[in-house]
Amino acid sequence: MDNLNIGMKIPIIPCNGGLFISSGKGTHPTRVIDSYEIIYTVSGILKIFEEKKEFELHPGDALLLHPGKKHGGLADYPDDLSFYWLHFKLEDNSEERLCLNIPQISSLQNPGRMTELCRFFLSSQEQGRSKGMDGILLMSLILHEISIQNPLKVRSGIASSAIKIIELEFHSPSLSASSIAEKLGLNPDYLGRVFKSTCGQTLTDLIHERRINEARKLLTSSGLNIDETARRCGFSDTVYFRRIFRRLCGNSPLRYRKIYSQIHINTEK
Repeated sequence: MDNLNIGMKIPIIPCNGGLFISSGKGTHPTRVIDSYEIIYTVSGILKIFEEKKEFELHPGDALLLHPGKKHGGLADYPDDLSFYWLHFKLEDNSEERLCLNIPQISSLQNPGRMTELCRFFLSSQEQGRSKGMDGILLMSLILHEISIQNPLKVRSGIASSAIKIIELEFHSPSLSASSIAEKLGLNPDYLGRVFKSTCGQTLTDLIHERRINEARKLLTSSGLNIDETARRCGFSDTVYFRRIFRRLCGNSPLRYRKIYSQIHINTEK
């Protein structure tokens, strides 16, 4: 059999990672570390600094922290906060360089894909394979996903207000693009255009993502059944919840729970 042997030199060295789920207590520690860190916010808002720069991360935002620079929290963890954290290093003496232009802060246009890549990395870590080719390739894909995004633009006041409403009311079945427009005193079509132009997705898409992100959290950290999980996340129709979950996650809620229930989750960072 004629095998094809491919040699690759990639300067990325994966370290470790995890999913942080806030218990509503504590603040991100102030520290200096010897590796790069990617923080990808799933839900809630994380306020953090690096040296003299201050950042406010919303759901779907990714931040790159640098080795040798002091970073830490600017406020207590909100109780709805969850984020992935991934550490990696670069091999300085690599003969070939992987050319990626990674902005320090960005807003992901496809949060679902980024979430799945993070989960795949943590699953690989649980299996003891994250330090090998699995981890190298997955970390490379995660960094590539960030590199193809535009640097985070300042959100319009309208978009920010809409996002805040979603964060506060995503669990309510009555929340919709129309109800948000009504709360803001705006025409629904106008709000939709402004939001899509600013954030790159529709209000309905963001509502679904926020609810499904909460469902992911509950499925891997609670004993709630599927009906209870759906109601807790703002879905009054469990069949519809299953449909949206499968569309965004690629698996049914039960399958998702089975696959990811062993992934490393921490409540202190």
